Amino acid sequence: MDSFPQGPMYAPVTGYSSVLYGTSMLEGVEDPVLSGNDSRLAVNNFEALLTGKQKQGGNVVTTIDPKVQAAAYNAFVSEGKTGAAVAVDPATGAILALVSAPSFDPGVFASGSDASGPAYNKLLYDPASPMLNRALRQTYPPGSTFKLVTAAAALETGVVTDINARTDTPDPLPLPDSTTKLSNEDNDPCLNVSMEAALAVSCNTVFAKFGDEVGNARMVQEADRFGFNNPSLNIPVRVDASVFDSGINRPATCSPPSASSTPGPRRWRWPWSAPPSATTAR
Repeated sequence: MDSFPQGPMYAPVTGYSSVLYGTSMLEGVEDPVLSGNDSRLAVNNFEALLTGKQKQGGNVVTTIDPKVQAAAYNAFVSEGKTGAAVAVDPATGAILALVSAPSFDPGVFASGSDASGPAYNKLLYDPASPMLNRALRQTYPPGSTFKLVTAAAALETGVVTDINARTDTPDPLPLPDSTTKLSNEDNDPCLNVSMEAALAVSCNTVFAKFGDEVGNARMVQEADRFGFNNPSLNIPVRVDASVFDSGINRPATCSPPSASSTPGPRRWRWPWSAPPSATTAR
Protein backbone atom coordinates (compact mmCIF):
# COMPACT_ATOMS: atom_id res chain seq x y z
CA MET A 1 0.00 0.00 0.00
CA ASP A 2 1.27 3.46 -0.83
CA SER A 3 1.84 5.95 1.95
CA PHE A 4 1.42 9.70 1.57
CA PRO A 5 3.47 11.74 4.05
CA GLN A 6 2.14 15.30 4.13
CA GLY A 7 -0.67 14.00 1.94
CA PRO A 8 -2.86 17.10 1.64
CA MET A 9 0.09 19.34 0.77
CA TYR A 10 1.20 17.14 -2.11
CA ALA A 11 -2.09 15.57 -3.24
CA PRO A 12 -2.43 17.83 -6.32
CA VAL A 13 0.99 16.55 -7.41
CA THR A 14 0.90 12.88 -6.42
CA GLY A 15 -2.80 12.20 -6.79
CA TYR A 16 -3.95 8.99 -5.14
CA SER A 17 -3.36 5.26 -5.47
CA SER A 18 -6.11 3.09 -4.07
CA VAL A 19 -6.85 -0.62 -4.11
CA LEU A 20 -10.52 0.20 -4.68
CA TYR A 21 -10.49 3.45 -6.65
CA GLY A 22 -7.46 3.24 -8.92
CA THR A 23 -4.97 6.04 -9.45
CA SER A 24 -4.81 9.70 -10.42
CA MET A 25 -2.26 12.41 -11.25
CA LEU A 26 1.39 11.24 -11.03
CA GLU A 27 0.31 8.03 -9.32
CA GLY A 28 -1.63 7.22 -12.48
CA VAL A 29 0.69 8.58 -15.17
CA GLU A 30 3.82 7.08 -13.63
CA ASP A 31 2.23 3.87 -12.32
CA PRO A 32 4.39 1.58 -14.53
CA VAL A 33 7.54 3.04 -12.97
CA LEU A 34 6.21 3.14 -9.42
CA SER A 35 4.92 -0.42 -9.62
CA GLY A 36 8.15 -1.71 -11.17
CA ASN A 37 6.55 -2.80 -14.45
CA ASP A 38 8.15 -0.21 -16.72
CA SER A 39 10.41 -1.72 -19.39
CA ARG A 40 13.24 0.55 -18.25
CA LEU A 41 13.36 -1.47 -15.03
CA ALA A 42 13.70 -4.81 -16.84
CA VAL A 43 17.33 -5.35 -15.76
CA ASN A 44 16.51 -4.71 -12.12
CA ASN A 45 13.51 -7.01 -12.32
CA PHE A 46 15.60 -9.78 -13.90
CA GLU A 47 18.19 -9.51 -11.15
CA ALA A 48 15.41 -9.70 -8.54
CA LEU A 49 14.06 -12.80 -10.24
CA LEU A 50 17.47 -14.49 -10.19
CA THR A 51 18.19 -13.60 -6.58
CA GLY A 52 14.72 -14.28 -5.28
CA LYS A 53 14.25 -10.71 -4.10
CA GLN A 54 10.96 -8.88 -4.32
CA LYS A 55 10.51 -6.70 -7.40
CA GLN A 56 11.12 -3.07 -6.56
CA GLY A 57 9.31 -0.07 -7.99
CA GLY A 58 11.22 2.83 -9.48
CA ASN A 59 11.49 6.40 -8.28
CA VAL A 60 9.78 9.37 -9.87
CA VAL A 61 11.66 12.62 -9.32
CA THR A 62 9.77 15.91 -9.62
CA THR A 63 10.93 19.53 -9.81
CA ILE A 64 8.83 20.51 -6.77
CA ASP A 65 10.76 22.53 -4.20
CA PRO A 66 9.51 21.46 -0.74
CA LYS A 67 10.03 24.93 0.73
CA VAL A 68 8.10 26.65 -2.04
CA GLN A 69 5.36 24.00 -1.91
CA ALA A 70 5.01 24.38 1.86
CA ALA A 71 4.93 28.17 1.67
CA ALA A 72 2.15 28.14 -0.95
CA TYR A 73 0.11 25.45 0.78
CA ASN A 74 0.39 26.97 4.25
CA ALA A 75 -0.65 30.37 2.91
CA PHE A 76 -3.96 28.90 1.76
CA VAL A 77 -4.51 26.87 4.92
CA SER A 78 -3.72 29.73 7.31
CA GLU A 79 -6.24 31.99 5.57
CA GLY A 80 -8.84 29.28 4.91
CA LYS A 81 -8.89 30.22 1.24
CA THR A 82 -10.07 28.24 -1.79
CA GLY A 83 -7.96 28.35 -4.92
CA ALA A 84 -4.75 27.23 -6.57
CA ALA A 85 -1.14 28.33 -6.85
CA VAL A 86 1.58 27.28 -9.27
CA ALA A 87 5.17 28.54 -9.03
CA VAL A 88 7.27 28.19 -12.19
CA ASP A 89 10.97 28.76 -12.74
CA PRO A 90 10.92 31.36 -15.57
CA ALA A 91 14.31 30.22 -16.88
CA THR A 92 13.49 26.53 -17.28
CA GLY A 93 9.73 26.15 -16.95
CA ALA A 94 10.24 23.78 -14.01
CA ILE A 95 7.24 23.63 -11.68
CA LEU A 96 8.45 24.49 -8.17
CA ALA A 97 5.07 24.34 -6.44
CA LEU A 98 1.59 23.16 -7.37
CA VAL A 99 -1.09 23.66 -4.74
CA SER A 100 -4.87 23.25 -4.69
CA ALA A 101 -7.00 24.22 -1.71
CA PRO A 102 -8.88 22.79 0.01
CA SER A 103 -7.02 19.52 -0.41
CA PHE A 104 -7.31 15.94 0.85
CA ASP A 105 -5.21 13.12 2.28
CA PRO A 106 -4.83 10.31 -0.30
CA GLY A 107 -3.84 7.92 2.46
CA VAL A 108 -7.27 7.75 4.07
CA PHE A 109 -8.65 5.46 1.35
CA ALA A 110 -5.48 3.93 -0.09
CA SER A 111 -5.63 0.60 1.74
CA GLY A 112 -8.98 -0.69 0.55
CA SER A 113 -10.07 -1.43 4.13
CA ASP A 114 -13.66 -1.19 5.32
CA ALA A 115 -13.03 2.44 6.20
CA SER A 116 -11.84 3.34 2.69
CA GLY A 117 -15.28 3.50 1.09
CA PRO A 118 -16.83 5.94 3.56
CA ALA A 119 -13.66 8.05 3.58
CA TYR A 120 -13.59 8.27 -0.22
CA ASN A 121 -17.29 9.09 -0.50
CA LYS A 122 -17.02 11.76 2.17
CA LEU A 123 -14.33 13.49 0.13
CA LEU A 124 -16.09 12.92 -3.19
CA TYR A 125 -19.36 14.51 -2.06
CA ASP A 126 -17.86 17.26 0.09
CA PRO A 127 -19.37 20.59 -1.13
CA ALA A 128 -15.90 22.15 -0.91
CA SER A 129 -14.63 19.68 -3.56
CA PRO A 130 -11.26 18.90 -1.95
CA MET A 131 -10.51 16.26 -4.61
CA LEU A 132 -10.82 18.79 -7.43
CA ASN A 133 -7.35 19.73 -8.65
CA ARG A 134 -7.89 23.44 -9.10
CA ALA A 135 -4.34 23.94 -10.37
CA LEU A 136 -4.64 21.51 -13.29
CA ARG A 137 -8.31 20.79 -13.90
CA GLN A 138 -9.85 24.26 -13.81
CA THR A 139 -9.16 27.35 -15.90
CA TYR A 140 -9.49 30.97 -14.91
CA PRO A 141 -9.39 34.41 -16.56
CA PRO A 142 -5.68 35.25 -16.81
CA GLY A 143 -6.16 38.91 -16.00
CA SER A 144 -3.12 41.09 -16.53
CA THR A 145 -0.76 38.11 -16.86
CA PHE A 146 -2.02 37.95 -20.48
CA LYS A 147 -0.24 41.24 -21.11
CA LEU A 148 2.96 39.18 -21.40
CA VAL A 149 1.46 37.35 -24.39
CA THR A 150 0.41 40.65 -25.96
CA ALA A 151 3.87 42.12 -25.34
CA ALA A 152 5.54 39.16 -27.04
CA ALA A 153 3.22 39.46 -30.05
CA ALA A 154 3.84 43.21 -30.33
CA LEU A 155 7.60 42.71 -30.30
CA GLU A 156 7.64 39.80 -32.72
CA THR A 157 5.39 41.53 -35.26
CA GLY A 158 7.25 44.83 -35.13
CA VAL A 159 4.35 46.76 -33.64
CA VAL A 160 6.90 47.67 -30.96
CA THR A 161 10.57 47.97 -31.93
CA ASP A 162 11.82 49.89 -28.90
CA ILE A 163 10.50 48.97 -25.46
CA ASN A 164 11.54 52.39 -24.14
CA ALA A 165 9.85 54.45 -26.87
CA ARG A 166 6.64 56.38 -26.14
CA THR A 167 3.54 54.66 -27.51
CA ASP A 168 1.14 57.49 -28.34
CA THR A 169 -1.58 55.90 -26.21
CA PRO A 170 -4.33 58.14 -24.81
CA ASP A 171 -5.69 57.59 -21.31
CA PRO A 172 -8.51 56.62 -21.33
CA LEU A 173 -8.37 54.78 -24.66
CA PRO A 174 -11.37 55.07 -27.03
CA LEU A 175 -12.08 51.52 -28.18
CA PRO A 176 -12.32 50.89 -31.93
CA ASP A 177 -15.80 51.38 -33.44
CA SER A 178 -17.24 52.06 -30.00
CA THR A 179 -18.21 54.91 -27.72
CA THR A 180 -16.71 53.03 -24.78
CA LYS A 181 -13.41 54.16 -23.30
CA LEU A 182 -10.97 51.83 -21.58
CA SER A 183 -9.38 53.17 -18.41
CA ASN A 184 -6.58 52.18 -16.05
CA GLU A 185 -6.36 51.90 -12.30
CA ASP A 186 -6.58 55.24 -10.53
CA ASN A 187 -3.38 57.28 -10.71
CA ASP A 188 -1.50 54.78 -12.89
CA PRO A 189 0.89 56.79 -15.12
CA CYS A 190 -0.18 55.29 -18.46
CA LEU A 191 -0.53 58.25 -20.85
CA ASN A 192 1.73 57.63 -23.86
CA VAL A 193 4.13 55.53 -21.78
CA SER A 194 6.60 53.03 -23.22
CA MET A 195 6.04 49.27 -23.27
CA GLU A 196 8.51 48.80 -20.43
CA ALA A 197 6.76 51.38 -18.26
CA ALA A 198 3.33 50.05 -19.21
CA LEU A 199 4.29 46.53 -18.18
CA ALA A 200 5.69 47.76 -14.87
CA VAL A 201 2.36 49.27 -13.81
CA SER A 202 0.09 47.04 -15.95
CA CYS A 203 -1.49 49.68 -18.21
CA ASN A 204 -4.72 48.37 -19.72
CA THR A 205 -4.81 51.08 -22.38
CA VAL A 206 -1.35 50.44 -23.79
CA PHE A 207 -1.77 46.70 -24.12
CA ALA A 208 -5.27 46.96 -25.57
CA LYS A 209 -3.81 49.25 -28.24
CA PHE A 210 -1.00 46.76 -28.90
CA GLY A 211 -3.49 43.91 -29.24
CA ASP A 212 -5.57 45.85 -31.74
CA GLU A 213 -2.52 46.80 -33.81
CA VAL A 214 -1.17 43.23 -33.80
CA GLY A 215 -4.53 41.89 -35.02
CA ASN A 216 -6.47 38.85 -33.96
CA ALA A 217 -4.88 36.32 -36.31
CA ARG A 218 -1.40 37.04 -35.00
CA MET A 219 -2.63 37.23 -31.40
CA VAL A 220 -4.10 33.74 -31.79
CA GLN A 221 -0.75 32.44 -33.09
CA GLU A 222 1.09 33.97 -30.14
CA ALA A 223 -1.41 32.63 -27.62
CA ASP A 224 -1.02 29.18 -29.14
CA ARG A 225 2.75 29.42 -28.70
CA PHE A 226 2.19 30.12 -25.01
CA GLY A 227 0.12 26.93 -24.67
CA PHE A 228 -3.41 28.19 -25.25
CA ASN A 229 -5.82 26.07 -27.31
CA ASN A 230 -3.76 22.91 -26.69
CA PRO A 231 -5.96 20.00 -25.55
CA SER A 232 -2.90 17.72 -25.37
CA LEU A 233 -0.90 19.79 -22.87
CA ASN A 234 0.54 17.70 -20.04
CA ILE A 235 3.22 18.08 -17.38
CA PRO A 236 3.13 14.94 -17.64
CA VAL A 237 -0.31 14.93 -15.97
CA ARG A 238 -3.04 16.24 -18.28
CA VAL A 239 -3.82 19.94 -17.95
CA ASP A 240 -7.19 21.43 -18.90
CA ALA A 241 -6.75 23.55 -22.01
CA SER A 242 -6.87 27.34 -21.74
CA VAL A 243 -8.75 28.93 -24.64
CA PHE A 244 -8.04 32.04 -26.67
CA ASP A 245 -11.01 32.55 -28.97
CA SER A 246 -9.90 32.60 -32.61
CA GLY A 247 -13.21 34.17 -33.66
CA ILE A 248 -12.70 37.47 -31.88
CA ASN A 249 -13.01 40.51 -34.17
CA ARG A 250 -14.22 44.07 -34.32
CA PRO A 251 -17.88 44.85 -33.60
CA ALA A 252 -20.27 44.49 -36.50
CA THR A 253 -23.36 46.49 -37.37
CA CYS A 254 -26.58 45.14 -38.79
CA SER A 255 -29.94 46.39 -39.99
CA PRO A 256 -33.00 46.02 -37.78
CA PRO A 257 -34.70 42.64 -38.33
CA SER A 258 -37.58 42.62 -40.79
CA ALA A 259 -40.95 41.01 -40.10
CA SER A 260 -39.88 37.97 -42.09
CA SER A 261 -36.59 37.54 -40.27
CA THR A 262 -36.04 34.24 -38.52
CA PRO A 263 -35.07 34.69 -34.87
CA GLY A 264 -31.69 33.22 -34.05
CA PRO A 265 -28.72 33.51 -31.74
CA ARG A 266 -26.64 36.67 -31.74
CA ARG A 267 -22.95 36.78 -31.14
CA TRP A 268 -21.31 39.51 -29.12
CA ARG A 269 -17.76 40.42 -30.09
CA TRP A 270 -14.92 41.94 -28.16
CA PRO A 271 -14.22 45.52 -29.30
CA TRP A 272 -10.49 44.92 -29.67
CA SER A 273 -8.29 42.03 -30.65
CA ALA A 274 -6.81 41.10 -27.29
CA PRO A 275 -9.61 40.32 -24.79
CA PRO A 276 -9.04 40.90 -21.09
CA SER A 277 -10.07 37.31 -20.35
CA ALA A 278 -8.63 34.69 -22.64
CA THR A 279 -9.28 31.44 -20.84
CA THR A 280 -12.48 29.59 -20.29
CA ALA A 281 -13.95 29.95 -16.80
CA ARG A 282 -15.86 27.27 -15.03
